[in-house]
Amino acid sequence: MISAHTTDDQVAAFFEAAHTAYRCAEQSASDVSLYDYVIAGFHVRLRFAGAGLPPQLSPALAHLAVAPSASPDLTVCLWDTCSTGVSMPRPPWPEEDYLARGEIRGYNTERFRTVYDVWGGAFRMLDQERNLALFWTQDARQLPTYDRGAPLRMILHWWMRCRGLLFVHAGAVGTEKGGILLAGKSGSGKSTTATACLLAGLRYAGDDYCLISTKLAPRVYSLYNSVKLDPAILREKMPDLATWISNPAELDREKALIFLHQPYPAWMAKTFPIRALLLPTTTGREETVLIRASAAASLQALAPSTLMQMPGADGRELQALAKFVKQVPGYHLQLGTKLAEIPRMLEQLERQLPMTSLPNLISVIIPVYNGAAFLADAFETVLRQACAPLEIIVVDDGSTDETASILRGYGDRLTSVYQSNQGPPAARNHGLALAQGEFIAFLDADDLWHEDKLAVQLERLMADGALQVVLGHTVCAASESPDPRGDLHR
Repeated sequence: MISAHTTDDQVAAFFEAAHTAYRCAEQSASDVSLYDYVIAGFHVRLRFAGAGLPPQLSPALAHLAVAPSASPDLTVCLWDTCSTGVSMPRPPWPEEDYLARGEIRGYNTERFRTVYDVWGGAFRMLDQERNLALFWTQDARQLPTYDRGAPLRMILHWWMRCRGLLFVHAGAVGTEKGGILLAGKSGSGKSTTATACLLAGLRYAGDDYCLISTKLAPRVYSLYNSVKLDPAILREKMPDLATWISNPAELDREKALIFLHQPYPAWMAKTFPIRALLLPTTTGREETVLIRASAAASLQALAPSTLMQMPGADGRELQALAKFVKQVPGYHLQLGTKLAEIPRMLEQLERQLPMTSLPNLISVIIPVYNGAAFLADAFETVLRQACAPLEIIVVDDGSTDETASILRGYGDRLTSVYQSNQGPPAARNHGLALAQGEFIAFLDADDLWHEDKLAVQLERLMADGALQVVLGHTVCAASESPDPRGDLHR
C-alpha cells in the first residue's frame, strides 16, 4: 500500500539509497564474503560486507550450503555499521508511519517490502522485481537470539510466497519417504519433540520455522538447522547437546540456541512429503498420548502464530493453510515426561499412515501420423504409469492408416482429435490448447515409457520448487516385430 504522501518513485529511490550504502560498505570493509544456499530448490546468495554478520547469520543455514552460482535466484546484501563504518541512510518516513511488526506505511507495495525493527535494531527491504534484498544492523554482536537462530525469515517469507511456498511457524521431522509437521504456539513443545526425534534417528527439518508447499502433495522444506531449548530440559534430558550451546552467556534470559548441523550433519533433512500434522502440548504426565484432531483444531494451532509473526501475511496465507489442514490428518500430541516414548509413538503413527499419493495433474499429449504399427504399445505404457495422468490427448495429424480405428478401440480412456496433416509441432500445440492439466508430458507414438516415468519426474518437480522442466534418460532399442519400414528406435 502506498500512503498519500509516498510515491512509487520515492520508495524505489530509498531502496537505491540503501543499496548504495551497502556498496559503500563493501568498498570500506576489508572482508567481503559470499555464502550460497539452495532453499526449496531456489539458489539464494548472501553477500556480506564486513566481518560482523557472517558468524551470526550463516550457522543456521549451513546444512543448505552449496557451491557459488553464476546466477542466483535471490541475492541478499548484508552489512553492519560496526564492522564497515557505513550506516544506513536516514529513514525518510515520520515516526507515525511505523506500523505493527515493524512495517512502514507507504513502503510495502507489490514490488517492495520494508520492515525496520527498531527494538531489534535491524532493517530489511526487498525488491521483488530485481530479486534483491537488503539487511542492515548497527552492531552484529547485538543481534537478538531469534535473528541468529532464524535469520532473514521476513525476507524469505516475502520472496518465497510469490513462488507458491508458505513460511510457517512449525517444526518438522521424518525420513526421505515422509514425515510430520509440528505446529503450535511458542512453548507448546515443538522444539523438544523435534530434538527428541532427531536423537532417536529421525531426520530434522526444523523446530520453529519451515517452508511448505500445497501445490501438489503437501511437502516441507527445511530453512534452519537451529533449535532453541529450555536450559533445564537440556541439562536433564539431553545432556550430550549441552556442549554445543552457542549462547552460554544468555541462558539466564534466553533459551539455549544450538546449531544441530554441527553435531548431526548427516541427520539434517532438506525436504520430505508431509504425512501428518501434530499439535504438541505439554501435560506434565509421564505417558505421551496421541488423539485425532479436527481440521479446525489444526488450523487454529498453525495459522495464528504463523500470520502474527510474518509481516505482509494476509488472507492468501490463511486460505492456503486452510487447504493444507484438509490435505493431511491432524493429531493432538499430549507430551509426557518420558521423551524416549515420543519418537517411538511417531514412528508407529507413520507406519500406520498411507503413503502420500501423487495427484493427477498431468496431461499426456501424443501426436501421431500414420503410427498404427506402434500407437497401441505407446498408449499402453501410459495406462500402466504408477502415477496416473489426469488425461491422455491424442492428436491425429491426418493419418491415412489404421490410426483412427485403434483410437476408437480405447473409447473414453483418451481424448482423440483429428486435424489435417500439419506436422508434429502443430499437433503438439493443438494438444496443448485442449490440455486441462497443470503439467504437460509429451509422448511420440513410436516411443515407450517406463512405468515410473511420470512418478519420478513429478516427485522431482515437487522436491525442487524452482524447477520448470524435468527431462529423463532415453534408451534406443530396435523393434523385434517385422515392419516394412525396418528397425525403429524407441
